[in-house]
Amino acid sequence: MRAAQKSIKRDYDLHMRTKKYKFGGDLVYWRRNVGKNVQSVWFGLGIVTQIKSDTVYAILTPRNLKLIHHDN
Repeated sequence: MRAAQKSIKRDYDLHMRTKKYKFGGDLVYWRRNVGKNVQSVWFGLGIVTQIKSDTVYAILTPRNLKLIHHDN
């Protein structure tokens, strides 16, 4: 089971696209889960206000502050 988990993580990391965003000024869109609706998948504009970790960013939206993983 552990070997399978390591294999899956390795494959995911090889194909993952990472983008580093800058604190206080980068404008970003984020993806929302809409299922099979006809709505747009992308939502935004938001401003990166904090970098919580290498992959998690705090984004200030017109309504509130969101913590979003860089994949989204």
